[in-house]
Amino acid sequence: ATFYNSFLTENQQWLHVSGSKGHLKVDDFVLPHPGGKLSFKIANPNFVQQNCEFYMERNEREYSVEEEANNHPTAQETKLFHKFAELALSGTPDPFWPDISIKTQKVLDACLISARNNG
Repeated sequence: ATFYNSFLTENQQWLHVSGSKGHLKVDDFVLPHPGGKLSFKIANPNFVQQNCEFYMERNEREYSVEEEANNHPTAQETKLFHKFAELALSGTPDPFWPDISIKTQKVLDACLISARNNG
């Protein structure tokens, strides 16, 4: 497995997770592209060889949900700021966010352990 992150390469926001039985690909992992939908692809390519002929079957499925981008009222970025303002004004913490934060940290810790052990 590999993990790549850089502030030097411009406008790359994709996620590609590979496993022994296929891979997951998200083209707009950070900010959604315009067009009203978010999607990801799951693929399990199949190498086919028949005598001297060979090719790679894509075996790809795409899943999508409706989601507006940018500053649309229903966009995830807009909802983020609305929720932050709501929590700040209420003065009451939401137990959801500490839970999500620790789960995110566990994933990052696992990536670091994997990297230190040659992936």
